Amino acid sequence: MLKNCVYIVVPTHAVVVGSRTVDGLEAFGFPVYVLDEIDRDTIYTELAKRGMTIELNKVMQGILSKPFYFQYMISGKIDIKNILQPKHFYREFFWNLQKDFADRFGKSFVGSGLPGAGCRH
Repeated sequence: MLKNCVYIVVPTHAVVVGSRTVDGLEAFGFPVYVLDEIDRDTIYTELAKRGMTIELNKVMQGILSKPFYFQYMISGKIDIKNILQPKHFYREFFWNLQKDFADRFGKSFVGSGLPGAGCRH
């Protein structure tokens, strides 16, 4: 599985080198991007665009570093200003998922147990 991507810019061209590892590439000083993880600076840049300037704990940084959850956050489907702990994030995520399903199909897809399962206090 392709995991890393190196983006190289030369005067008239841009080249992207994909690799499972960065072995040998770090000697050239090229920027390296991990395709299955959003870097911390990008997370905080996007949060700042949305008016949020607090420091997230390591667990929330880990959640938002995953592209699926990061896209969910920047799409505006979740009000990240109210998300301080993972239980708040997952409660909003499951609530929105259930609401979208009910809006589309006219009924809930789960009983009340599943959304609460990820949100225990």
